[in-house]
Amino acid sequence: MSKRYVLNACIEFYPEKCQLSACENKSLTVKLHAPVSRCLELLVERRYEMVPQKDFYPYVWGSEGKQVPVSTLYQNIALLRKALKTFHEEGSQIINTVPKQGFSLHPNVTVQELVGGQEITESITVQTTDQSLVTQGGLFNERLSSLPPVAVEKETIVRRRFHHFLLPAGIFALSGLLAYQLTQWDLSSPELDLSQYSKRGEIAECQIYTNSPDTEMNNASILINNNRIDCSKKAYLYITGFQYSEHQSMLLCTRALDDSSSPKCLAYNFY
Repeated sequence: MSKRYVLNACIEFYPEKCQLSACENKSLTVKLHAPVSRCLELLVERRYEMVPQKDFYPYVWGSEGKQVPVSTLYQNIALLRKALKTFHEEGSQIINTVPKQGFSLHPNVTVQELVGGQEITESITVQTTDQSLVTQGGLFNERLSSLPPVAVEKETIVRRRFHHFLLPAGIFALSGLLAYQLTQWDLSSPELDLSQYSKRGEIAECQIYTNSPDTEMNNASILINNNRIDCSKKAYLYITGFQYSEHQSMLLCTRALDDSSSPKCLAYNFY
């Protein structure tokens, strides 16, 4: 069955369609690129925790994730924020950025998960001083059935927000250790697998290498002209195309990457 999510009771997210729509105005829809939709799907599925950057690459781009630079991940998050803002002025604040670590949904964001039109409820235990109000699963729903509609909505929101703040308390206690570990980790982009690249030709003195046999030299010429790359100074261009994305990335190097003298390179991303 198809699955959909309702964010803050006003935005519907359809992962299978890569689409957002307004709950009260079905004609207002935004079509998402597949990587952007996959980013949101991962954040929603793990909505009670911070999702590390490294978890996005295999989830969003599959086996090609090893070649995706961190700048591409940030570009997709930026496109996602822009799409969410279409439905609400504060829509861009739905996603939190944890610098150099990852992303998460804002703790105040409510998420309603539906499969085939039915809501999937979560079972939690709420501790109170009055033992008659300790609820779990069906007991919680039974209590709500005795409340007026407005009270039910408020009670549900309080329950969800309580759940959102459980994990941050534990995370805060371990923040010192985490900060130390982050200084030890290598956060740089994955290394380029040169075995996937082959020379496609030359433009002036620029040597063109790509990872896809379908890459046209005309596209390479457009990239060179648009970025005012001077091919009179011998340069090496490594153009990368991605199966699950419509953009390309390019490395402009002073020497071939397999040169033992460590060439200097600049990175470009194109949509």
